[in-house]
Amino acid sequence: MKLTLNLFYCVVIIYLGLTSLISCRSNNQYSKKHHLYTDLIADRLYIEGYQIESYGVGGDVYSIYLTDSLSFRKFISLYYDNESFNYNIDKDEVVIIKKEESGGVNMPKFKKKIIEEYKFSLKKLKEKKEFE
Repeated sequence: MKLTLNLFYCVVIIYLGLTSLISCRSNNQYSKKHHLYTDLIADRLYIEGYQIESYGVGGDVYSIYLTDSLSFRKFISLYYDNESFNYNIDKDEVVIIKKEESGGVNMPKFKKKIIEEYKFSLKKLKEKKEFE
């Protein structure tokens, strides 16, 4: 009986240890394995969205990139299910505003709060020719 109990505890400890290791893997914000969408936001300027992690009931983690598909692809941000973006393009400048929406899952969204704002010069992005 004592041996069976010790074996049971050993199995439980190994199971919990392996579960912890698997669930604590780090997110790779630059992963492009799961492409979700490409949206045209201006003439020859796109936003690409990728799913990074899926936590089931806990929500998903996504990443977005700004690209012209020829000269650059710039990582913008990670975001979650309750966050959204607005895009403003004025000649050479792109402004991306990240907002958090309050309200529950499958419920009306209200009170959008600005979390971050990103500004980029298209000229500088094209000169650098970076593909993240």
